[in-house]
Amino acid sequence: PPHRTVFTAATLALAAAAAAAVLRATGAHEHLLHLGDGARPGWADLAAVVAAGAVQWTVNTALVGTVIAWTVTIEHPRRLLGSASDNLLEVSQLALGVFVALALLWWPPAALLMIIPTFALHQCVQLDQLKIAARTDQRTGLLNAIAWHQQAERALERARTTGGRIGVLMIDLDWFKRINDTHGHPVGDDVLAEVATVLAKTVRRGDTVGRYGGEEFAVLLPDVDEAEVRAVAERIRVRIRALRITAPTGERVALSATIGAALHPAVAEAGLDGVIRAADEALYAGKKAGRDRVALAL
Repeated sequence: PPHRTVFTAATLALAAAAAAAVLRATGAHEHLLHLGDGARPGWADLAAVVAAGAVQWTVNTALVGTVIAWTVTIEHPRRLLGSASDNLLEVSQLALGVFVALALLWWPPAALLMIIPTFALHQCVQLDQLKIAARTDQRTGLLNAIAWHQQAERALERARTTGGRIGVLMIDLDWFKRINDTHGHPVGDDVLAEVATVLAKTVRRGDTVGRYGGEEFAVLLPDVDEAEVRAVAERIRVRIRALRITAPTGERVALSATIGAALHPAVAEAGLDGVIRAADEALYAGKKAGRDRVALAL
């Protein structure tokens, strides 16, 4: 959208102006511009350039973080600073910028060579984004079914090696089709997104959450016993039950979910698909028993 383009351009301009102000205030700009007669840049120049880069990163991050804080609900303020990979990319771009600037000062044609690493960096970023997109469900931001299944397979293999136990929860929203039919698919999408947020906040650190398909979600619980599986599943059920989604008509849509749980190696099934099948069977038993409940495969 145009407003995003304007914001991005303004952010880059302000960050670059702040960096330029640092270089001028320290005198590094004039010193580097007029080097001659065998003079070489010193450590003070390097410190000024690093300080300018740090100021540019700070201004850019502050502006972007402020807009994110205004428009998006975040779990922790630290996320406003971006991920480690985001910041590594930012530092890499700043480093390239330093070399381009120096080349333009002392040997302008050499700046053309920077097109190659810039293009390579851009391609790597795109590849990383494509990998993330291939693993992520677009509506909820959770792992998609394939990525969740792969991660669960690895966890099960580790459990077999160490003799540990893993739990699997299959979570199905009750009467979800009725919500779509009554309030429309946009409200249904809002429901899926809100439930995904609840799941991500409710599970333990190290648990894996994915959207398994439609209105069904899956949770992998490593290193658990039966009591922990029941406790996590019940906590999820209660928090979904407390959700209220506002429809365009102003009506508050109530939710509930039925959860089937299975614990490996407690169930007779050996493979991951068997554990999932056992959890699914428990889920449908819970549906038949009246919905909005947790059912454990025996």
